[in-house]
Parts: sequence; C-alpha cells; structure tokens
Amino acid sequence: MEKIVIDIVWFKRDLRIFDNTPLSLASETGRPILPIFIFEPELWRGPDHSYRQYIFLKEALRDLDKQLSSLGAHLVILVGNAVDIFERINNEYQVNKIFSYQETWNLWTYNRDKAVKLWATNNKVEWIEKPKNGVIRNLDYRNGWSRRWYSAMSTPLTKVPSRIKSFKIEGDIIPDALNLNFSTYQPLSSQSATRSEAVNTLNSFLNYRGHNYTFEMSSPVTAEESCSRISPYLAFGQISVREAFQITENRTKEV
Repeated sequence: MEKIVIDIVWFKRDLRIFDNTPLSLASETGRPILPIFIFEPELWRGPDHSYRQYIFLKEALRDLDKQLSSLGAHLVILVGNAVDIFERINNEYQVNKIFSYQETWNLWTYNRDKAVKLWATNNKVEWIEKPKNGVIRNLDYRNGWSRRWYSAMSTPLTKVPSRIKSFKIEGDIIPDALNLNFSTYQPLSSQSATRSEAVNTLNSFLNYRGHNYTFEMSSPVTAEESCSRISPYLAFGQISVREAFQITENRTKEV
C-alpha cells in the first residue's frame, strides 16, 4: 500500500498565519499539509526557560490553532525529540517537504536543526528553511548587514493563504509544568499571547503610550506603560519583525 505523500509546516517561533512565508509556500504545492509544533521537553527544561514563558506559549498555540481553523486546518502539537518525531511521521506517511523558518534562538536549537538537517538529507526529504526577521545565518562577514536588513524588512508582507489542503494526525499533550521543573509560584505575564493583542499592543504604543517614551522609560513608575511591550510577541512570532517595522514606518509618516 502506497503511503500518503504530505508536506509539513513546522511552526517554531512564528506562531501566526500572517506574513508567514513557510505556510504560504506550502499552500502552493497542492499536497496535503500537516501543520505541527514540536514541544521539546529537553529544551524547555533548560535554564533560559520559565513558567511564565510556558504559559504564554500554550496560549499562543491555542490562538494559532484558531487562526489555522480559518484556513480549514488545525495545529498538531507533538512532544519529544524533533528527529524522532519526523522519523515517526515519515514511517507512516511519505514526507515530501518540510517548510519552516531558520532558527534564531539558542545553541540548543541550532544543534537540533543540524540534526534535523542530517535526518532530512539521509531520508531524501527537502527541508525549505526561510530566513527570519532579516537574520542571515553563516555570513563570512557582516559588511552591508544593515542594508540587507532594511531591504528584507521593506519587502511586501506575505499574504495569508485563502485555504490550505489540511492533513491531521493524532497529537500529544504538552507536559505539566511540574514535570518540566518549573516553579508555578512566579508571577504570570499580564499580557495575552494572542495575535490580535500583539497588533493592539504595538498600535497603542505608537499612537499614545509611547508619546513620552524618551523620559518615562527611565523611571520604574512609568516605564511599564511607556515601553512598547511587544518583545514577547516578537519572540514567539505572533507578529513578524517585518510587519512591526512596516506598521511603525507608516505611523512615522503620519506624525
């Protein structure tokens, strides 16, 4: 019996359907698309992760699933080692292509991507990685970096596919916080992890909260309201750096 041929969209820290180049490219192949997010316990048990980030991520994943549902798809969350998960999927189906952004996180994720690249090569799976946020990896020299960055940020935003040919498999449950050694006593973020809140937060900063930014940022009393507060959305990708840049540029022309 022939295996079903599928493409995978691997969401990492680009938890949105807006201005998402890998998703857009995958939608053009005509093959069934499996949208996945891999939750890696080893990564999340690392010293640079917290309970606050964990809760923020879970809300962001729920929001991404809602966004995908508008395209006729659903997000499949898988838990474990990325190479093992791709191997498991490929044993049951024929993975033709994997679409994702290049990783720009930490050394652990960089090494994980090298392992996935080796797996893809050995299994004749084409992995299409697109540069993220204007970052170009493995440059021999940095001359002209700012020019390339501004050029990337000024290109038109990627349109949302009108519909995608979705494919779904059984997902996993994200491990409990205590299983990841998180302290649940730390305060949670007051910010919602949704795409709409990301855009609203940026616009509120540009339209009124940031009016006194230059001097209110120096005070702990006023800094919380006067800063942009969009860093978590950029970190997890509810809004792209390119979209934030273009919204800011357009606002600058108005004032």
